[in-house]
Amino acid sequence: FLQMPDLPSMLLPEFEKLTHQYSDVKNLPQPESIQHIDVLEGSPQPILRFGVLDKFDWKWEESVCAEIEFSYAGGRIKAGTSGDSFIGEQHGKMVRQLRDLVQEQQSIQRLQLLVESLKWVKDLSYDQQLKLDKQRLDSMVFAFYGDWIKQLMPINQMELMGWQIEHLENSPFNLQYVENLNISITESESQQDWFNIGATVQDSAGNSYDLLDALV
Repeated sequence: FLQMPDLPSMLLPEFEKLTHQYSDVKNLPQPESIQHIDVLEGSPQPILRFGVLDKFDWKWEESVCAEIEFSYAGGRIKAGTSGDSFIGEQHGKMVRQLRDLVQEQQSIQRLQLLVESLKWVKDLSYDQQLKLDKQRLDSMVFAFYGDWIKQLMPINQMELMGWQIEHLENSPFNLQYVENLNISITESESQQDWFNIGATVQDSAGNSYDLLDALV
């Protein structure tokens, strides 16, 4: 009978990664300290994070990258991570969080239906992929600039669908600030119309987009 020794708590997440990556390690008994931690269940909160990458790390100027994560009571995990559970923390105590892989996949499928040009970075050819570790690469998606904006403005359709949207420092979207929204009313030259209405929004890079076009 093979007995695994206790592991320092700081090494438990690394042990989990090894058991998912290598089949030989999966067959080893778990350390005693892992066997007696609490197990949590629950539904995932899908999260879409803009600005994870610096704009100079992304070659496709017409598209914008985002990272997909799922938040549970025991912590967050990136989309594409293998395994049906992970080691996390709740109230300062280490826990094993069970994943709901069906709900995770359903959330991604709904996002793919909403954002027409959405694709996975990992599906690009090797020379087009980013130089990232596999865990982060598997969690990254991209879509055309305009397709993101259609869902972010004027009403955030992704949040209505249950997604949590996060804008990091490098996010190309700066749409939560009202001062970036400009509405103009001009007298129409047409005999049928009294006036024209225009509405534009500006992102953090200074690019302007016509909201009326986004609604079409």
